[in-house]
Amino acid sequence: MIAPDALDLHGVAVLLGVSYSQLQRTWRTIDGFPPPYLGGGKGERPRWARQAVIDFMHGRRWAATEAPPVALSAAKAPANDPVRRPAPDTVAALLFAAGG
Repeated sequence: MIAPDALDLHGVAVLLGVSYSQLQRTWRTIDGFPPPYLGGGKGERPRWARQAVIDFMHGRRWAATEAPPVALSAAKAPANDPVRRPAPDTVAALLFAAGG
């Protein structure tokens, strides 16, 4: 679940009034578009601060060297993410079950 002050690609597309696929292809090339504060690399899921996208809609532009605006909720621990448990050693479990 995404915090209310953060947007994923779907949320940005809805806010800007463009299609998801169009934004997915072009967000890196839109002049002055705010960089995501999380996950801007290939294969990652980017997140933008809602206020940054609203500022972009009102005419604010970001330079390539500017730091991305961060959503306030990014400082808080995620509430709904599952806690990862260490993977059990399946080989040892199988050997124990086999009696050896």
